Amino acid sequence: MYEKLSFLPEPTPDASGAHYLPFKEAPKARDVVRCAECHKPRVVHSPSKTDREQDALLRRMKEENLYVCGDPMADDSGLVTLRASNCTSDVEIAYYSSGFSKVVPPVCCYCGTEDELLDDNYVYIQDMYTKFSKVRPLCKLCHGNGRVAKTWGKKFIKKRRIWND
Repeated sequence: MYEKLSFLPEPTPDASGAHYLPFKEAPKARDVVRCAECHKPRVVHSPSKTDREQDALLRRMKEENLYVCGDPMADDSGLVTLRASNCTSDVEIAYYSSGFSKVVPPVCCYCGTEDELLDDNYVYIQDMYTKFSKVRPLCKLCHGNGRVAKTWGKKFIKKRRIWND
């Protein structure tokens, strides 16, 4: 069931281990690592700002290409990734959050590539923006393979009343 709710962070047990923390207290998105196999970006979560040791671990993982989708982070690191993700999973919503969008490159929401993304001038994307407030990046290859843009925030357009005289 939880796999269907991939937009939510992993449940985090409380101190007793019998219950889970409310999502507002759950780990926040802090950094991004790329999978060594599929090269998709995966968001790393932590309950607090990363410290020097965590930053060093993340830097080493990036430099040595150590992360694979779904792998747990080091148990004592305080860092987590979505365990439900695998190389066939889409890029998670947290990657596109406002905090990250300023520091990470846009990538296709399906395959994770930075190459040949449809830009805002592409007719299909323009059409999506007339219907939705957010349109996640989509590459030409995925679009050509029949994938549709992932969207959020449906715009409600008032219909004009037509008077028949």
